[in-house]
Amino acid sequence: MRFTQFFKATALSVLTTGIMSAQTSGLYSGWDIAVKMNTGNVSGALSNQTGFNDAEALNTFAAGFEFTKDKWVVGINYRINPGRWWKVSNIPHLSTAGTSLVAGTPAGTYSNRIRKPESFGYDLNFLYRDNFGRPGMYWQAGIRAQAWNVKETDTGSTETWTLAGTTYTLVSSSAIATSSVNKNMTVNPTFGIGQRFNERYSGELNVTQSNVKFPNAGSKTGFITELSFGIKF
Repeated sequence: MRFTQFFKATALSVLTTGIMSAQTSGLYSGWDIAVKMNTGNVSGALSNQTGFNDAEALNTFAAGFEFTKDKWVVGINYRINPGRWWKVSNIPHLSTAGTSLVAGTPAGTYSNRIRKPESFGYDLNFLYRDNFGRPGMYWQAGIRAQAWNVKETDTGSTETWTLAGTTYTLVSSSAIATSSVNKNMTVNPTFGIGQRFNERYSGELNVTQSNVKFPNAGSKTGFITELSFGIKF
């Protein structure tokens, strides 16, 4: 399950930052290291394509770690965007028995198809960060490189019907069981504000544009709005 991978990524990020923060010299010297945990939602065409309408929100989850030195930030996260099953098409049956089609329907092939889109992969953030406003508050802006796998799983059935006069005849039927995956790599702008609560803990609100190409639906664009919680080691 993708959530299992998410929790593995969280545990790995904690372990990795713990090891790195123990380094007092060498490559990581002078860098602050923190675990980051993120949750939020996706809006726009990207959300709608995953079975959620404008009144609902597609949740997004990410975990990883970030390195900070002076005003520069580099971060990496493992992210999952779970979709849900939604209906793509219906067979125009006359009744629930499925023995005929609605009168006036042309002969042909029809499908009763439902689809579950989801995406998962890695984010790499490059940010500039500076203080503003009250003590501990900061803003940050930069770019996010996304390397995601975008998967669409379809299930259902397909039927072919002929029409003689007003009588429909079912010629053939078959099950739908397909899975398609696209590999996406995009670079998008990101912006956020944050607050340091003390030397170890911080919280952020970030907004990132996201472009995803679905195997069947094509390219969709939306925005990821998320809350982030950081623990510095």
